[in-house]
Amino acid sequence: TDRQRVSDVGTVQQPSVDDTGGVAATLKYKITPDLELRSITAARAVGTNQWDNSGIASRSVFAPNATFGRYSLSDLYQRQYSQEFQAVGSFGDELTYVAGVYYFKEHVKESAATPLTNQWNADGTNYVIRNPSGTSRNAAGTAGWEYASRFLTRASRADTTSTAIYGQATYNPASMAQFHLTAGGRVTKDKRDGLLYVVNGRATNFEFNYDDSRFDPLVTLAYDASDNVNLYAKYSTGFRAGGANSRSQ
Repeated sequence: TDRQRVSDVGTVQQPSVDDTGGVAATLKYKITPDLELRSITAARAVGTNQWDNSGIASRSVFAPNATFGRYSLSDLYQRQYSQEFQAVGSFGDELTYVAGVYYFKEHVKESAATPLTNQWNADGTNYVIRNPSGTSRNAAGTAGWEYASRFLTRASRADTTSTAIYGQATYNPASMAQFHLTAGGRVTKDKRDGLLYVVNGRATNFEFNYDDSRFDPLVTLAYDASDNVNLYAKYSTGFRAGGANSRSQ
């Protein structure tokens, strides 16, 4: 019911910390009473540093002078930028519309290590906490957990670029004020590429690439049965842009 602050067996347990931040700006300019231009700009970033030694009790199998206490470490850093331009307007009272273009750029990198923090004595009556700098940098069991001494078990990077153009309009016929017909579509082009370049301490060259376009439509027919009841039928498809699974390789 509460955040675990110490491990079950005495050892190193540093706090995991996530930092995120961003800035956004929306500008609107009304050209005419029936047409407004908008610019939506955003930049965001996140850093995640994981320090997890909570499972040490269940992983402590005794062997004379053996190391134990698997410290699960991960560092992930991501940043993104997006820019969108919109035109929002109407033609009288019967037709309202929005049209726009969108651009998104993302870069992310991640690495992980699993050093062992503790070491038994010869007969299992005691243990010590190992040097955080480790005794060797070329083996997972003897490397440390300080940044310069880690034996990386995984490392990857990924980049995403997504562009789109879209439009949507709603028709409200004056002769049938209760009916509303909405139709729209979006064309998205997504390009993702990256590299899983360390697996279990070995240099690898596992590339992943995705480059494709698609069209997603939307049609909605709505009817205002009363002031409190709206009936509608809708068909649409969608696509989640951005992101990449580096472990899939």
